[in-house]
Amino acid sequence: MKRKAEVSFGSGCKWIRGKKIGEGGFGSVFLHFQSYLNIGEDDMPEAMAVKSAKIKDAGSIRHELEVFRELNNKGGLCPFIIDHFDEEVTLSDDGEEVYNLALEVAWGSLARLLKIVRTGLPESNVRRYAGDILRGVKHMHNNGYVHCDLKPDNILLVEKDEGFPFVAKVGDLGLAKKNEVRGSWRGTPIYLSPETVANNVQEHTSDIWAFGLIVLEMLTGERPRIHFYDDESDTLYKVDGIKPKIPDSISSLAREFLEFCLAEETWERWSA
Repeated sequence: MKRKAEVSFGSGCKWIRGKKIGEGGFGSVFLHFQSYLNIGEDDMPEAMAVKSAKIKDAGSIRHELEVFRELNNKGGLCPFIIDHFDEEVTLSDDGEEVYNLALEVAWGSLARLLKIVRTGLPESNVRRYAGDILRGVKHMHNNGYVHCDLKPDNILLVEKDEGFPFVAKVGDLGLAKKNEVRGSWRGTPIYLSPETVANNVQEHTSDIWAFGLIVLEMLTGERPRIHFYDDESDTLYKVDGIKPKIPDSISSLAREFLEFCLAEETWERWSA
């Protein structure tokens, strides 16, 4: 078994680990470059983003690959969901087994772009990214899944050769679930929908609420502040005013669009 600095993912190619480019509850993400002796072999990319976690902590990463494979088998490869290549187990420096998942390389997340820009994006750019995100979400919904953790941090921007500089792709499928599955909520608190908070329900419409908050954040450059935490309550947090404020400074078309995404009643929300 290989040390974690070098992976092959079952092919004749070898990838050498580079710098860390991300970290989260799932583990760490490292950039890996294909060995110069093997460039272009086996139709594999020259560079990959590899999610790594110790075997005992790798449940969500393993689940992510399972979800991607099922989506791919059912509906075909979606160009608006981050691509997944292969998996491999290696050894850490202290001899523990490490699970590795190879992913498509992105420039960064939508959250990173918004942090750089600060004041929000032009509506033409928001329209383009929103369309990309919805195509990825629609693919998941059509195949029976709810993402459960849509947020700018999980929307990855992939560079392309021509035209608009980035394609927005839905990433981090590790918390995705089947639409009919009931259970405790999952995801990031400030992006949870009112019905998730009140009734512990996460369905396709819950993703649309989170998507609406992403669009609002792209337009304003600020994370919506619609919730406050209540440690004394049995619930995770209370909803303060239910709906976030939609600013008058955006176009009437954008305001109308957000009204349908952020409707309090689920039946009033548009589908992907």
